[in-house]
Amino acid sequence: MKPASLCLLFIFAVANFSAAELKTVNDFRAAAAKANAVLTIPDWEQTPKAVEAMMNDAIAKANTALDQIGSQDLKKVTFKSTVVALDDLTYQAGLAANRATIIKETNTKPEMRAAAENAIKTFQDWAVGVDYREDVYKAIKAFADTHPKLSGEDEKLLNETLRDYRRAGLDLPPDQRKEVEQLRKELSKLGTDFDTNIVKANAPVIFTKADLSGLPESFFASPGFRTGDDAYTVMANVTWQFNTVEENAKSEATRKQLYVIRDTLAKDANVLVLNQMLALRNQIALRLGYKSWDDYQTEVKMAKTGANAEKYIGDLVTGIQPKFESEVAELQKLKAAEPSIRKRCAYFSRSKGYSMACSTFIRAFLV
Repeated sequence: MKPASLCLLFIFAVANFSAAELKTVNDFRAAAAKANAVLTIPDWEQTPKAVEAMMNDAIAKANTALDQIGSQDLKKVTFKSTVVALDDLTYQAGLAANRATIIKETNTKPEMRAAAENAIKTFQDWAVGVDYREDVYKAIKAFADTHPKLSGEDEKLLNETLRDYRRAGLDLPPDQRKEVEQLRKELSKLGTDFDTNIVKANAPVIFTKADLSGLPESFFASPGFRTGDDAYTVMANVTWQFNTVEENAKSEATRKQLYVIRDTLAKDANVLVLNQMLALRNQIALRLGYKSWDDYQTEVKMAKTGANAEKYIGDLVTGIQPKFESEVAELQKLKAAEPSIRKRCAYFSRSKGYSMACSTFIRAFLV
């Protein structure tokens, strides 16, 4: 059974218990067991060395699995020993990367965040290199050359694996292939740097109590929040503080100021990084035979080309603009009549399930 299905079953199982019945971890485990699921508490790494060891161990295990794929007799390769094995090992290694990402973005200790960032860079460098393991590629290609009669998910997995090898440049001459590999590793590192600059950004914004009218008194009583006689410092980079202000502050100017500052965190550092990323993307696309990064990215999407994607967006904007403007006008009326609508605005703007409502609410209420 798939993890998503187990998750739903667990939710339904928990729903059959009252809040009073679910008091401990063991209570939740019992509820999970009724859904044939297992609930475990993550055992997080506690030191920088542990983070480094966790990632190194995951990569070492993955490399062992890669060696097994690449050392096979090419006349005896199977779907399970090649494509499935590659999919399984990358999934397991990815779990370690997910752990490191959570530590990087949530741990309160800077040395732990730094260790996790280094672990992620190590993983991403390794992950790019996996595409260029010629022994593994030859094993998978040898299986594909048998023209196996696959169907459904198996056929799709094989086709997409071969497609991804082509998109990585495995069909290029060795020297060009090596260049693309290096460019991709550089791009991957810059992507991590971009995210890290945002995580490290410190964005204090000072308001008066009048500026923050509408916020609960408990917020004003928070330790370290009051920084002067009538000065209150809100950290735009701290999510719970940002959300509290956006959902409760009566002043539109206050909400807009904080929104803009949060939306431009690490701007000075990241403009340079972004420019480097754009240049690298263009180089990679050209080396792989595409006209642009847009064409490279959209090839595997429904649009297929950058031009088609741009046309679709343009047509969509033109088509929905009249309706959008009428909805904005209506929401502005609601805003004037009911200030508490801001709470619903903030809720919808954070919900991925309401993309249209998100843009409408943000433009009508937050800026």
